[in-house]
Amino acid sequence: MTEPRRLRGHTAAAICCIASRIRPGLVATAAEDGRVCWYDLRCKDMLFSMDVGNGDAVSALCFMPGHMIAGVGICQFRSIQSDFVSVGNEDIIYVSVGNEVKCFDLHMECLDFSISSISSTYLESVAILTQSHPICQIASWKQLESYSYNKDEINQIACHQKSSFLAAADDAGDVKDVIWRPYERFNVPPQRIFFTT
Repeated sequence: MTEPRRLRGHTAAAICCIASRIRPGLVATAAEDGRVCWYDLRCKDMLFSMDVGNGDAVSALCFMPGHMIAGVGICQFRSIQSDFVSVGNEDIIYVSVGNEVKCFDLHMECLDFSISSISSTYLESVAILTQSHPICQIASWKQLESYSYNKDEINQIACHQKSSFLAAADDAGDVKDVIWRPYERFNVPPQRIFFTT
């Protein structure tokens, strides 16, 4: 039996993690240090980290479902013969910090080619590296939105897979739902309707 692998990168206790369904081996972890660290399980070291909590703990993570939006989170695979678009909205991630939910766009660009070896300094900007899958490079990341509807600290967030809402459960037992219209283009903010259950 092999020994479990430790993912290093946080300076405080890890609280939660999510794994990509679209990009094999890609895992994001959140911790009490306020950072979200990204790992490709096929690589040895952490790929990159995002300081999103400003010192406060990041308590939950979730990807926006990919089938909802056709304009955001598109990963373009370029080859010599043709260009095609694959919708995968895992470029949009939601994180909870305290009683706030923040939305980030990761700006991942995918190029369809393989590399047999790569330097460790370049790995800081590479999100996926395999011989059979495209390489996704993090061009940049920016905060898109912030929701502060919960009164107490949020401990779980989730996006509905077949609809367009985000639910945030807090320590007081309240669940707040934010309903939005999907982004039509990169810079158009969604319409929001707020519900309490």
